Amino acid sequence: MWLQFIILELGITSQIITKYFLQLLGDSILCSVLSLEYLHKNDCFVSCKNEIKAFGLKIKEYSKENYDSNWKDGVWFSKYWLIMYTDYKRWKLFETKGYGNTIFAHSSLDKDFTCNSIELMKDLYEFEIDFINL
Repeated sequence: MWLQFIILELGITSQIITKYFLQLLGDSILCSVLSLEYLHKNDCFVSCKNEIKAFGLKIKEYSKENYDSNWKDGVWFSKYWLIMYTDYKRWKLFETKGYGNTIFAHSSLDKDFTCNSIELMKDLYEFEIDFINL
C-alpha cells in the first residue's frame, strides 16, 4: 500500500504500474481506493473497464448476499462505503458508460434515502469532506 501511495504522489505511470494497480484492486479497501484513484488520475477507466467492472460486480454480489432486497442502500453500510463515497465525490463511475450493471451505477447520493446514516454521507459531500486527498 505504501508503494501505491508513493507512486500516486510522484505521478509515475506506465503499463507495468497500471497492471500492478489492477492486480491490487480488491486486495483490501484502501488498496482498492488507491488503485481506483491511480486509474482515475491516469484516465484508465475506459481502457481498464473489464477489470474495474469485475470489481464492481464483486461488490454488488457482496451487497446482495449481505443486504438482500436493500442491497443498493446496504452497500453504504458495508466495508465498501469509502469506495462508494469516493466514487460519488471524485471518480464518477456511476456516470461512466459501461458500468451500468455494476454497483457503481447505484452509488449516487442524488437519490432519496430513508436512512439517516446515508443522509450523513450526503452531508459530508455537501461540506466537501474528502477522506483521501491525493
